[in-house]
Amino acid sequence: MKFKTWFLLWMCLPVLSLASEHATYRLSGVVRDKITSQVLEYASIYVEELGIGTVTDINGTYTIEGIPTGNYRVRVQYLGYATTELLLNMERNTVQDVWMNRFSLQLNEVNVLGETRIGNGSAVKIKREVLEYIQPSSLNDIFQLLPGGLLSEGKLNEANQITSRQAGSDQNTAFGMAVVVDGAPLSNNANLRGFLSSDLKVSDRSVLNGGVDLRMISTDHLEEAEVIQGIPSVKYGDLSSGVVILKSKKGYSPWQFRVKADPLTKLGYIGKGFKLPGKGGTLNIGADILQARPDARERLEKYTRISSQIMYANRTSLSGKNLIYDLAVKYYGNIESEKNDPDLMAAIEDYSSGYNRFNLAANGGWELNTSWLNRLDLTFSADYTADILKRKLTVIPIGIVPLPVAPTEGESEGVYLPAEYLSDYRVENRPLNLYFQLSAKSILQTGQVTHSFLYGYEARYDKNVGKGPVYDITKPPYPGNSFSSRPRAFHSVPAMVKHVLYAEDNLRYAWHEHRFNLKAGVRLTKLGNLPYNYKLKGKVLAEPRLNFSYTLPAFTLLGEPSVLTLRGGYGEQAKLPSLDYLYPDQAWFDVPAANYYSQIPENRFLWVVTRMKERVNPDIDVNRSRKAEIGFDWETAGVRIGITGFYERFDDGFTYENNFLSFPYLKYEIKGAQPTGKPSLDDFTAVNDTLLKKYSVPLNAQKVVKKGLEYQVELPQINPIRTRISLNGAYYHTTYDVSMLQTYLPSSYVNGKPYPYAGVYDSDSDSKYKKQFNTTGRFDTHIPEFRLHFTTFVQVIWFTSTQSKYYSGIPVSYIGLDGVTRPFTDAELNNPDFKQLIRTPADNYFKENRKPISIGLNLKATKEIGNNLKISFFVNRLWDYNPVYKNNLQQEVRVRETPAFGAELTLKL
Repeated sequence: MKFKTWFLLWMCLPVLSLASEHATYRLSGVVRDKITSQVLEYASIYVEELGIGTVTDINGTYTIEGIPTGNYRVRVQYLGYATTELLLNMERNTVQDVWMNRFSLQLNEVNVLGETRIGNGSAVKIKREVLEYIQPSSLNDIFQLLPGGLLSEGKLNEANQITSRQAGSDQNTAFGMAVVVDGAPLSNNANLRGFLSSDLKVSDRSVLNGGVDLRMISTDHLEEAEVIQGIPSVKYGDLSSGVVILKSKKGYSPWQFRVKADPLTKLGYIGKGFKLPGKGGTLNIGADILQARPDARERLEKYTRISSQIMYANRTSLSGKNLIYDLAVKYYGNIESEKNDPDLMAAIEDYSSGYNRFNLAANGGWELNTSWLNRLDLTFSADYTADILKRKLTVIPIGIVPLPVAPTEGESEGVYLPAEYLSDYRVENRPLNLYFQLSAKSILQTGQVTHSFLYGYEARYDKNVGKGPVYDITKPPYPGNSFSSRPRAFHSVPAMVKHVLYAEDNLRYAWHEHRFNLKAGVRLTKLGNLPYNYKLKGKVLAEPRLNFSYTLPAFTLLGEPSVLTLRGGYGEQAKLPSLDYLYPDQAWFDVPAANYYSQIPENRFLWVVTRMKERVNPDIDVNRSRKAEIGFDWETAGVRIGITGFYERFDDGFTYENNFLSFPYLKYEIKGAQPTGKPSLDDFTAVNDTLLKKYSVPLNAQKVVKKGLEYQVELPQINPIRTRISLNGAYYHTTYDVSMLQTYLPSSYVNGKPYPYAGVYDSDSDSKYKKQFNTTGRFDTHIPEFRLHFTTFVQVIWFTSTQSKYYSGIPVSYIGLDGVTRPFTDAELNNPDFKQLIRTPADNYFKENRKPISIGLNLKATKEIGNNLKISFFVNRLWDYNPVYKNNLQQEVRVRETPAFGAELTLKL
């Protein structure tokens, strides 16, 4: 209740503040091309500290009303031009014309580094010129610019998932990293996939219960990207790790053609921005195609991505106030196909997966500029995916396997699966995601304090409308598992509905030369459309978040002026479970009770006992992460140093864990002599038997603790060699653990019967500590006379290490055939029947496996030829140093790196 009260008071603050309202001012001007003096229409002007902005009209003019007294940083952007930043002191109405330069290597100042920013938590903003310089193939490539990011070309034959401030990776971090495109999130909550646990090929390429596949997002459609690994604004939710904010290209631009090639990847892009007649606005279009193979020697498997975008943007007037709006249609698609060599197999298997995602998004910003409301923003998005898997698979059942066709529990006569058959199946996965957000911005000043209020409402709808698995039930693709499922139509799974309220105040206070900034807010989420017995039913989830900074007055250090900013923050973030976690498929068990297998097919007799077990866990909860960070930024004599320490933890990560079912049944044994024809149950003797069956249920059982230090150092340019040096890196210590008891059922047999006991343990053999310490040194050399820029990267990984968390391997309890859990005492410890439950590894298993220093030299260069042509190339691991070392098992190991190279050509007309 206290969070609801806080929210209501927060919503009233703009009204309460009217009594002490101060004067506000207008910023206006014209934006022009610096060379031609041509006005630039639809240029973006944004006041960083207040979070408000506008775009220029067809005459290149702009006006921003309601700016309180103070110092502000104003950012001006236009597609194809270098970003211009202005520092303005607003004490009166100000006219500020802006002259912009086309981005070119002829400019004296060229920045191809990601810009570190502290506002919504620790963040790195990557502008268009940086996106072009790093020669990316997909969004995955931008993460090399982050502190702690490692250089990698990415494996395009498998899903690329996000990691965040960690050594190693985990599924919950990827699932909890939101990707927001033009204000609307890309959701994976309604993604479902049949047979995933059995089909390793599908599992490697699926993002079920994972994050957005970064391969599918082309950076050629983007104007800007921002990665927030710290504490984001309350505007962003349904996340536990951070957020990636993407802004698409819009506005006028010349034709652009980009071609990139390396031994494994080929990429082509074409795009242009059009000015429509009169006040018709702008239309920006683009399309790209990428094709990749996992290995230069592999010809039967490939990954093909196709994407396109149409973005319409305009500015008009509504009730005498500016209305800025855009409408975008986006398409993301990929085709994965593979065929086995027919010379190697008699039955030709094949695999193809077609992924087609369509997105319609609309944004509108109404600049009201009243005394209590500056701006209203509305975002709507409809996202539909057709994810269709087709596969032909040769199935060779192990042993005598009954055909699971009984639609209900009970006993029935069954048939045997053939010794070998070809299963031809498809899985239709069709997520539909709808998103709506209405937000308001109010800027008020009380005394020396400026408040920038943000408050809003959002709604989300996630539903899968696909058919799910479709196959011939007499030829199932994965028979004989510990449990199997009957085909379930995905559209039978209920939709997920979310309602959200949020409010935030970005408070700024300046006293003499002291500057304080506090951003605090809360996000309230309620998940609807749930069954009455679910824990989340009717529950309101509160996520408080706070960031602060304090800039000291400038001081002199060693004869040089210095500026020091201290900063920190704390936030809670909640990731909701997906539809797969909320509504898992049922588990079906088909046990042969009577089995008479004759060489004469018509004499065979199989009696099958079928049972079903629901796998729904009504106690499934959100994965709530808690994050804190503290750091400082110091600038002196052209040197910039930033250091951030952080601690992040969640104990409720999603996973599937084993559960056990006691399966008593009547087992039938043949009486006396073998029958001469097909037997019946009367020819068998019934005996009682019990099996212990394993199935999985969704739980909040994963625990991840991240702590570490990130650092960045930027040095001034060394003029004689025209080179700027920068360093960044991180030390990460990550713990991967479990927060619930774990179970283990040996797969062995005793006296011809499955092992009858399952162990329960207080720790997990997969619990690990991982560490990583790295530094990346960049030497950026820029020669404007030659229109040449090249970068030498030296990446040093000082060490990486993995160490298994100690566990005794002795159960704390065990589960018997009756399904009852009993303590594991000394009696069981000394009983040979329980020996297989004791899982004590060798002592070396718990020693640290530490990989020593690794050094890689990488080159990247770009040359402009005239105003329209640009040629770039890169060489990764041109030279590397990886010494031989001994792992925790005292085995000698040496990592061998393979150089990678490629080139690209960009033409603008």
